[in-house]
Amino acid sequence: MQRQPLITRVDVRMALTAGLSAGLVISLGLPDPFYGPMAVGAVLGGTLGASRTLGIQRMLGTILGGLIVGIGYPTMGAILPLPVAVGVALAATRLFGGSLGLRSGYKVAGLVVAVGWTIHSRELFSWLPARLVVTLVGVLLAWLAVSQFWPSRALEQRQQLSRQLFTDFADALRDRAHRLGLGEEARAANRLDRRDQLLAKILALQANRVDARTELQSDGLGQRLGRLWDLQEQLLSELIAIYRTLLRLPMVPMAGPSLQALLAAEVAALAA
Repeated sequence: MQRQPLITRVDVRMALTAGLSAGLVISLGLPDPFYGPMAVGAVLGGTLGASRTLGIQRMLGTILGGLIVGIGYPTMGAILPLPVAVGVALAATRLFGGSLGLRSGYKVAGLVVAVGWTIHSRELFSWLPARLVVTLVGVLLAWLAVSQFWPSRALEQRQQLSRQLFTDFADALRDRAHRLGLGEEARAANRLDRRDQLLAKILALQANRVDARTELQSDGLGQRLGRLWDLQEQLLSELIAIYRTLLRLPMVPMAGPSLQALLAAEVAALAA
């Protein structure tokens, strides 16, 4: 089995981008430069589509947390004890974050509320804009890195997965045709293993769709490509169902001429 390298190019890209974000924030004279690398680490996903989604979530979470702490501290902070006020603010953060559809962004909002309320309360209205700018710097650098520096795009990954999947299906059907011609059956473990491999690749292709759709343009071409993906996934579902049925069919002796002709036609169809 091939050993994985200790340091990959993704790790190098992450380290360089995080260091660049910290240096840029320090050169701009902004406080708390460590929020830049934190944003890079959270946003720099596997593909451009994933990074875009995570970046938008982080920016929305930062804005939501800033609004809640900016409104809540001068009002609730003056009349409620600190633990109660922070607890109410965090509950409001979770409520509004869920209603806005924030998955990871509400956690960022909660962090902004907790840190702003407890640590930066005296300079809250100068700290919040700086926090937003530092986060924006990290997000933009992460997007730039994943698109230009050793780019990793979900659309390209989807194309590679599609080509590999159709190639694997063709090989599996040809192997089935070859065994039908010989009149022998593969071992049950081998059949199940090959079926599971095909099914796992189909599931990986479906999981890739979320990130790949993020990279699509909202024009007519992007919409047509999305419909084409629907047809592709439907075809693959039918193919895996047909292949599973073929694997369950037993080898039947082909004694008569008509049965041999039927077998020859089946072998020719599968090997095509």
